[in-house]
Amino acid sequence: MDQIHVTLPDGSVKEVSKGTTPADIAKSISPRLLDAALVAKVIANTEHPLADAPDDGALIDLRRPLDHDVKLQILTEKNP
Repeated sequence: MDQIHVTLPDGSVKEVSKGTTPADIAKSISPRLLDAALVAKVIANTEHPLADAPDDGALIDLRRPLDHDVKLQILTEKNP
């Protein structure tokens, strides 16, 4: 299966299979993060821009499969 790179807010990069969801990534970081997660914010790289997404990213469902390299932030109620 093809691999993609997901860059997290701390700068670390996870290599995951295409089709991995933000929920899967949240769970791999911490089950607590998954429990607190509300939505994912993704910023695509310039090679794979998101349609109609502003430059600062787009909010997506935690169950939406990722199919290309992105910057990912898991948002909780603690985020403004």
